[in-house]
Amino acid sequence: IDLCRSYFLTITLQRERDDFSHQRLAAIRQTLVHYQVPEGDHSGSWPPDQRWGRSGGRISSTALASLSLVDE
Repeated sequence: IDLCRSYFLTITLQRERDDFSHQRLAAIRQTLVHYQVPEGDHSGSWPPDQRWGRSGGRISSTALASLSLVDE
């Protein structure tokens, strides 16, 4: 998973108003929720084990994932 890519893709798809864009946004949202830590000390965050997370850490990963979870 590339959270930086997800963030910029989300911004781009939000500007479109077609069915394809809505389907892609829903798929991104579903993928992000799947990777969210469900319980424990890091509950609600995203692990830093993705492409840019190693340099930005858990806070960076969680920020990018949160910004990518948009309402249509």
